[in-house]
Amino acid sequence: MVPLGHTQCPPYADSKKEYRMQSSELTPIFPLNTPIFPGCKMHLQIFEQRYLDMVSRCMRQGSGFIVALLCPGSEQQEVNRPGQAADDNVPFYLVGTYVVITDFGQLGNGLLSITIEGQTRQQLEQIRLQDNGLWIGTSHVISDEGELSADPPQPFRELLKELLELSGMNKLITDPHKLDSQQLMNYLIMLLPLASSTKQSLLTTNNLKQRCDDLLDCLEHMAQK
Repeated sequence: MVPLGHTQCPPYADSKKEYRMQSSELTPIFPLNTPIFPGCKMHLQIFEQRYLDMVSRCMRQGSGFIVALLCPGSEQQEVNRPGQAADDNVPFYLVGTYVVITDFGQLGNGLLSITIEGQTRQQLEQIRLQDNGLWIGTSHVISDEGELSADPPQPFRELLKELLELSGMNKLITDPHKLDSQQLMNYLIMLLPLASSTKQSLLTTNNLKQRCDDLLDCLEHMAQK
């Protein structure tokens, strides 16, 4: 069972895991207050110059970036300040998701809107802060283990349909019945009102069946409140 509210945000120097697929290239990191999972989509509004530059470069190069969940209480630490330097305690968790931009446009308020889609989970390493306030780092792909049943637990689809409507994401995911079991599970983790540390625990769970069982435990725990 996922230990609710007990995942720590560690110094990146403590993370030394090795994975089969590695990249020595520096990849932009976008800290957010919500995670994204592989196979899932999300809308983002972009207004800070550091991220406008990042999106422009990604679109020119056909590359992506890594979304990392902010640690609780670290939002102000992540704000770009002149002369801010990275230290041993970065303001986000060290397992994130590599995403690509699938769509973009301008909102009525003039802000840039992009749609991103999660590809693979990534272990972040060698993180540093650029002069423009953009976090970058190298990363290793974390592979999923095991398989899920083709038939997801009965409550998943109806619950996800309700959450999509409540969040307004039903305009992005128009037919949840077309999602496979892993996508259903991952969207539920993203949209349920779980503690950020719990969501991060689920993101870092490599075994898909274990992740599903832990999610069911979370739903049971919520139902008992």
